Amino acid sequence: MIIGDNAFSYCIKIPKIDIPGSVTTIGNEAFRECSSVNNLTIADSVTTIGTSAFVGLNITSIRIPEGITKIDNYAFQNCYNLVNISIPKTVASIGSYAFNNCRNLETIDIPENVESIGNNCFDSCSKLKSISIPKGVTSIGSAAFQRCTSLPSIVIPEGINQLSSSLFSQCTNLVNVTIPESVTSIGSSCFYECTSLPTVRIPESVSYIYSYAFQRCIGINCHT
Repeated sequence: MIIGDNAFSYCIKIPKIDIPGSVTTIGNEAFRECSSVNNLTIADSVTTIGTSAFVGLNITSIRIPEGITKIDNYAFQNCYNLVNISIPKTVASIGSYAFNNCRNLETIDIPENVESIGNNCFDSCSKLKSISIPKGVTSIGSAAFQRCTSLPSIVIPEGINQLSSSLFSQCTNLVNVTIPESVTSIGSSCFYECTSLPTVRIPESVSYIYSYAFQRCIGINCHT
């Protein structure tokens, strides 16, 4: 069975969603802004979750089923109370704004098979304290971790060639960042207003630091 685009969007009185084993596809915006939903269960039969499918739910946890290869754009945006996410090993990409503004999300383990993280993916996840980026990731989009104001440290894996624009902008509690030798450029406003960052080592592989990359990093000492 397929649940089509906007099938239940803005049904604000639904308290619970239990996707049964007969469903394979959840369409775009299928349950968008079902703001009373505090319990979401998705059967393992589901292989596709559409863009903005679960925007604005009131859930605190979600288990994404095995078989999903992509978490689509905006899938769980504005799930303000989301604390726990279980992402299966089958996922290869996490789309733009997928968990944007999930304000209570504290930790997330990204599986080893993930290769790309989209623009603004975790933007404004203001309670995010820990995230592990696996070695297989080769692309991280612009502003992916912007305004993660509780994040203290980040290790960027080998294989990343470019630190995108505004990637860690306004991560005001960031004190430790590891940039690998694979990085050749640091994008505009990448570390803008990282006011707690005391030092950063820029590897010799970096040939271009774009405008405003470290603007308003008031305590920083750069080392190359």
